[in-house]
Amino acid sequence: IVIIEDNVSGRNFFCQTLLRENYKLIAITSENIEEVEKDSNASLIIIGSIAGEKGLDLCVKFKASERTKRIPILIIAGKDDHRNILEYYSQSADLYLRKPISRKELINQVKALIDSKKK
Repeated sequence: IVIIEDNVSGRNFFCQTLLRENYKLIAITSENIEEVEKDSNASLIIIGSIAGEKGLDLCVKFKASERTKRIPILIIAGKDDHRNILEYYSQSADLYLRKPISRKELINQVKALIDSKKK
């Protein structure tokens, strides 16, 4: 699982929660996006809080790339704007969740997305 999160506490929350479930993680900031292209074996990309409107741009970039287009994308953001959510889905995000998110919800949604990729 690749986690892209600029907020340190958010990144720590995702990592601590998913490491408890024995997921293999790569946690990066939006400044290190090239790491995602290197690891096309990722089972999931999680895009959390990142600077500016980059989240939508990243979703478009990953879905356009041969190396990453089949990797499910989970967006976890604080924006509660219905238009923003629809934009993510129109750019092929697989799931959009609003912060705050519980550990249980994160684990359940991650598992469901990874399982759906296997089918």
